[in-house]
Amino acid sequence: MNSLDNQSPIGKTLDHSDNFTSENNTQKIPKHLRPMFLFVNSWIEEQEGPLTVSIGGSIASCEADVFSDLDFTFIFSSNHARDLAKIHFEQSLNRHFSISVSFTAEHAGLPNLLVFYSTDSNWVVKLDVSFETCVGPHYSIPAPQIFLRKDIPVQLSKKNYNTPLSVEYILRRYCGWLWFTHTKIKRGEYLAACDSLAFTRKHAIVPLIQMATGTNLQGDRRLEERLPTSWVEQLHQSHPTRLTEEDLQSSQLTLHQIFLRALKGARQNHLLIKNPQYKKIIDILRQQGLSLDWPN
Repeated sequence: MNSLDNQSPIGKTLDHSDNFTSENNTQKIPKHLRPMFLFVNSWIEEQEGPLTVSIGGSIASCEADVFSDLDFTFIFSSNHARDLAKIHFEQSLNRHFSISVSFTAEHAGLPNLLVFYSTDSNWVVKLDVSFETCVGPHYSIPAPQIFLRKDIPVQLSKKNYNTPLSVEYILRRYCGWLWFTHTKIKRGEYLAACDSLAFTRKHAIVPLIQMATGTNLQGDRRLEERLPTSWVEQLHQSHPTRLTEEDLQSSQLTLHQIFLRALKGARQNHLLIKNPQYKKIIDILRQQGLSLDWPN
């Protein structure tokens, strides 16, 4: 079995000489992922019965690096075939690799996703395998994917980053989360308030910034590279440094200033639906002592 160099691969240029080809797509597998990839590929070839297998994630998007993992989707024709294969795959994987941690992803609402962490070669390799059953004639999986085997026809769907499509969509949620975060701070539930600030930042502030700056709506991956520096610096300032009411309120006010800045930019291309109910929430928060501005 191939192994990494004795030194840690952090900061090193990986050897990408080994390629794999599927449906006229040639992709390069980083060195630390090759043993696991070759094992999965061999396991696929041994399986009888209809089976479709694809690899997605950073491998399919050509963004793989030393911290990348392997994301496979196995699609079967029946639940029975899927369940048997799941047991066989896990047993075979444990015979070939040192699996330190494994679990199913119910925490993400994905009970058929198996997650494995291998610690061979003095490095951690994460393997995600989703065991699915084809339901209906138009079964789809999110793009990008590279198919290693395709007995069962499937379609590729554009990946949904759950990004709001309108300013109104964001406004409704932002105003609600503004109050929710305030209640957590005032109750002294500071850790919950931190979570709420992070949730608001990810699901309201960042999408609005992407609208305002014309950045491609690709979730929050590599925002440091995709957003203008001034936005990244301001987002950084919205993180609290201490678990105190004063610091958390300051972070919330900073996020609000970012929101207003992004709202101003987004209105150039998106009609802001003015609703007095939004202003009413702001007014109540002002009565609570928060110095919140709001566009006229």
